[in-house]
Amino acid sequence: MCGQEFKCDHQGRKFCSQKCMGKYYSLHPHFPKKKKIKLVCEVCGKEFWVLPSSLRWINRQTCSRKCQGLLRRKRVIKICKNCGEKFEVRDCETKGAHRGKFCSLKCRYEFMVGKNAPVPLNRVKINCETCGKEFEVSKSEKNIARFCSRSCLGKWNVLYNIKRQRPTSLEKGVKGMMESLDLEFEMEKRIKPFIVDFFVKPNFIIEADGNYWHRDEKKDKRRDTKLKSLGYQVLHLPEDLIKQDAQSCKNHILAFTKDLTK
Repeated sequence: MCGQEFKCDHQGRKFCSQKCMGKYYSLHPHFPKKKKIKLVCEVCGKEFWVLPSSLRWINRQTCSRKCQGLLRRKRVIKICKNCGEKFEVRDCETKGAHRGKFCSLKCRYEFMVGKNAPVPLNRVKINCETCGKEFEVSKSEKNIARFCSRSCLGKWNVLYNIKRQRPTSLEKGVKGMMESLDLEFEMEKRIKPFIVDFFVKPNFIIEADGNYWHRDEKKDKRRDTKLKSLGYQVLHLPEDLIKQDAQSCKNHILAFTKDLTK
């Protein structure tokens, strides 16, 4: 390539360096024919040569970085699959399952959750045992899932008077206190439309209130108003009092049920 003499360590060597070999192959792209293939640049239309092995990892469409940048900036007009409006998008962003098909994320979301939403292969449809509504679950949950929401689960429990199998730690503590006071009571008593923690005849209700589940005071007040309108008296024992002062809880229960001892 450069005409410079060099020492050859083995037969068949034709170039003094990698630089000269690269220059020679760039000027003679037809040699060797088996190693390179000819492509046409999508931007400028120029022919260029690449190794077949490079096509396994890179989708070569351009002859240079300059043409590659121009191709990325190329914009095309598409029609949104959800709203039907025309929008402009880069051509490189149109390759993919759902790329370049929606004008906004909102349209994509509406399309995916609507009637046209594709059903994944690993999900099946079953009917809710309470409301009959059809909903999707994974195949592994097909024989386990029964309800479409927690609301339907709660309605089923109230309808068939299903009680929790394991009482909470707070309920266990209050239960031990009431047993020590020799009070007859019923746990998880169903009083439509509610299920109360403890019921003492004739009309006493005792609730063990956890800090998390009973953080909404307005909801508890509405519940108490409804129970009082039905003729019941309600006593709330907060979680902190149950855990820290059991004797005080017993005194509250005795004062609340004093009519039974008369």
